[in-house]
Amino acid sequence: MIYLFIVLGTKDYKDENKDAGSKNNNVLISSNTVFEEINHSKVLSKFSSNSDSIIFFCTEGNKLCESYGMMLNSVAKENKVSKIYYYDFSVDRESNNATYEKIVGKLEDYLYYDDLGKQDLRNCSFVMLRNKMVYFYDD
Repeated sequence: MIYLFIVLGTKDYKDENKDAGSKNNNVLISSNTVFEEINHSKVLSKFSSNSDSIIFFCTEGNKLCESYGMMLNSVAKENKVSKIYYYDFSVDRESNNATYEKIVGKLEDYLYYDDLGKQDLRNCSFVMLRNKMVYFYDD
Protein backbone atom coordinates (compact mmCIF):
# COMPACT_ATOMS: atom_id res chain seq x y z
CA MET A 1 0.00 0.00 0.00
CA ILE A 2 2.84 2.40 0.80
CA TYR A 3 4.40 1.60 -2.57
CA LEU A 4 1.12 2.55 -4.29
CA PHE A 5 1.05 5.96 -2.56
CA ILE A 6 4.67 6.60 -3.55
CA VAL A 7 4.05 5.71 -7.19
CA LEU A 8 0.82 7.70 -7.42
CA GLY A 9 2.31 10.63 -5.52
CA THR A 10 5.29 10.98 -7.86
CA LYS A 11 3.54 10.33 -11.18
CA ASP A 12 3.44 13.33 -13.55
CA TYR A 13 -0.20 13.91 -14.50
CA LYS A 14 0.12 17.14 -16.45
CA ASP A 15 -0.31 15.53 -19.91
CA GLU A 16 -3.22 13.38 -18.75
CA ASN A 17 -5.02 16.34 -17.19
CA LYS A 18 -4.92 18.53 -20.28
CA ASP A 19 -8.27 19.91 -21.25
CA ALA A 20 -9.67 17.85 -24.14
CA GLY A 21 -10.31 21.07 -26.05
CA SER A 22 -6.81 22.44 -25.48
CA LYS A 23 -5.21 23.81 -28.65
CA ASN A 24 -1.61 23.83 -27.40
CA ASN A 25 -0.50 21.52 -30.22
CA ASN A 26 -2.63 23.06 -32.96
CA VAL A 27 -0.30 24.20 -35.75
CA LEU A 28 -2.91 26.59 -37.13
CA ILE A 29 -3.21 28.62 -33.94
CA SER A 30 0.05 30.51 -33.58
CA SER A 31 1.50 33.97 -33.95
CA ASN A 32 2.64 33.02 -37.48
CA THR A 33 -0.88 32.45 -38.81
CA VAL A 34 -3.98 34.55 -39.40
CA PHE A 35 -6.20 32.14 -37.46
CA GLU A 36 -8.01 33.11 -34.27
CA GLU A 37 -9.80 30.34 -32.43
CA ILE A 38 -13.45 30.88 -31.50
CA ASN A 39 -16.11 28.70 -29.89
CA HIS A 40 -19.58 27.76 -31.12
CA SER A 41 -21.27 30.75 -29.46
CA LYS A 42 -18.97 33.19 -31.22
CA VAL A 43 -19.57 31.41 -34.53
CA LEU A 44 -23.29 32.03 -34.11
CA SER A 45 -22.70 35.66 -33.21
CA LYS A 46 -20.68 36.10 -36.43
CA PHE A 47 -23.70 34.92 -38.42
CA SER A 48 -25.91 37.56 -36.82
CA SER A 49 -23.42 40.44 -36.90
CA ASN A 50 -23.04 42.97 -39.69
CA SER A 51 -19.28 42.53 -39.91
CA ASP A 52 -17.56 40.58 -42.66
CA SER A 53 -15.87 37.39 -41.45
CA ILE A 54 -14.24 34.20 -42.64
CA ILE A 55 -14.71 31.10 -40.48
CA PHE A 56 -12.69 27.92 -41.00
CA PHE A 57 -14.46 24.79 -39.72
CA CYS A 58 -11.99 22.07 -38.84
CA THR A 59 -10.88 19.55 -36.24
CA GLU A 60 -7.55 19.68 -34.48
CA GLY A 61 -5.10 16.97 -35.42
CA ASN A 62 -6.68 16.27 -38.80
CA LYS A 63 -3.76 16.30 -41.27
CA LEU A 64 -5.97 17.32 -44.20
CA CYS A 65 -7.26 20.29 -42.18
CA GLU A 66 -3.74 21.28 -41.21
CA SER A 67 -2.54 21.18 -44.83
CA TYR A 68 -5.59 22.98 -46.13
CA GLY A 69 -5.38 25.51 -43.30
CA MET A 70 -1.74 26.30 -44.06
CA MET A 71 -2.62 26.86 -47.74
CA LEU A 72 -5.52 29.06 -46.66
CA ASN A 73 -3.14 30.94 -44.35
CA SER A 74 -0.71 31.60 -47.24
CA VAL A 75 -3.49 32.85 -49.53
CA ALA A 76 -4.86 35.05 -46.74
CA LYS A 77 -1.46 36.63 -46.10
CA GLU A 78 -0.88 37.22 -49.82
CA ASN A 79 -4.25 38.96 -50.04
CA LYS A 80 -3.78 40.93 -46.82
CA VAL A 81 -6.55 39.14 -44.91
CA SER A 82 -5.66 39.78 -41.29
CA LYS A 83 -7.94 37.29 -39.55
CA ILE A 84 -9.69 34.00 -40.20
CA TYR A 85 -11.72 32.57 -37.36
CA TYR A 86 -11.00 28.92 -36.57
CA TYR A 87 -13.76 26.74 -35.10
CA ASP A 88 -12.92 23.19 -33.98
CA PHE A 89 -16.33 21.57 -34.08
CA SER A 90 -15.36 18.03 -33.04
CA VAL A 91 -16.49 18.21 -29.40
CA ASP A 92 -19.67 20.11 -30.24
CA ARG A 93 -20.58 17.68 -33.03
CA GLU A 94 -19.95 14.71 -30.78
CA SER A 95 -22.15 16.11 -28.02
CA ASN A 96 -24.64 17.42 -30.62
CA ASN A 97 -25.38 20.43 -28.43
CA ALA A 98 -28.06 22.96 -29.30
CA THR A 99 -25.62 25.66 -30.40
CA TYR A 100 -23.94 23.26 -32.83
CA GLU A 101 -27.38 22.39 -34.22
CA LYS A 102 -28.08 26.10 -34.72
CA ILE A 103 -24.83 26.45 -36.70
CA VAL A 104 -25.82 23.48 -38.85
CA GLY A 105 -29.24 25.09 -39.29
CA LYS A 106 -27.64 28.33 -40.53
CA LEU A 107 -25.76 26.30 -43.16
CA GLU A 108 -28.47 23.77 -44.02
CA ASP A 109 -28.72 24.99 -47.63
CA TYR A 110 -25.05 24.10 -48.16
CA LEU A 111 -24.45 20.92 -46.16
CA TYR A 112 -24.69 17.38 -47.50
CA TYR A 113 -26.96 14.73 -46.03
CA ASP A 114 -25.38 11.52 -44.74
CA ASP A 115 -26.87 8.04 -45.25
CA LEU A 116 -29.12 8.55 -42.22
CA GLY A 117 -30.53 11.83 -43.54
CA LYS A 118 -28.57 13.98 -41.07
CA GLN A 119 -26.63 17.11 -41.92
CA ASP A 120 -23.28 17.82 -40.23
CA LEU A 121 -20.27 20.03 -40.71
CA ARG A 122 -17.37 18.36 -42.45
CA ASN A 123 -13.67 18.96 -42.08
CA CYS A 124 -12.04 21.66 -44.17
CA SER A 125 -15.11 23.80 -44.65
CA PHE A 126 -15.14 27.54 -44.55
CA VAL A 127 -17.69 30.30 -44.67
CA MET A 128 -17.26 33.86 -45.79
CA LEU A 129 -19.88 36.20 -44.38
CA ARG A 130 -20.14 39.41 -46.34
CA ASN A 131 -23.00 41.92 -46.38
CA LYS A 132 -25.25 39.38 -44.63
CA MET A 133 -24.59 36.88 -47.45
CA VAL A 134 -23.15 33.43 -46.81
CA TYR A 135 -20.53 32.00 -49.15
CA PHE A 136 -19.79 28.40 -48.26
CA TYR A 137 -17.03 26.08 -49.40
CA ASP A 138 -16.35 22.51 -48.35
CA ASP A 139 -13.88 20.01 -49.70
